[in-house]
Amino acid sequence: MPTATSALCSNKASRGGFSLLEVLMALFIIAVLAAVLSRILQSSLLSHRQIQQEITDAPRIQAEIDRQFAGELDEPVLSLTPVGQEKK
Repeated sequence: MPTATSALCSNKASRGGFSLLEVLMALFIIAVLAAVLSRILQSSLLSHRQIQQEITDAPRIQAEIDRQFAGELDEPVLSLTPVGQEKK
């Protein structure tokens, strides 16, 4: 007559690995996390490129603004609007 202990041992020994459903669920979760992380990294890289471009363009734009205020430019680079007269 088998005892309860031997029945537990035989069940545990026969169930040594993961089921297919468990493996597929783990892969699905990893895929979703990878997709989210990919979107975050892509957005971060795009922001980084835009900031780098703005940093590169800043001296040129500042020089144009300086020339505008010195009266050397006909076209305004920067238009100033008095407070209270802003467009809404």
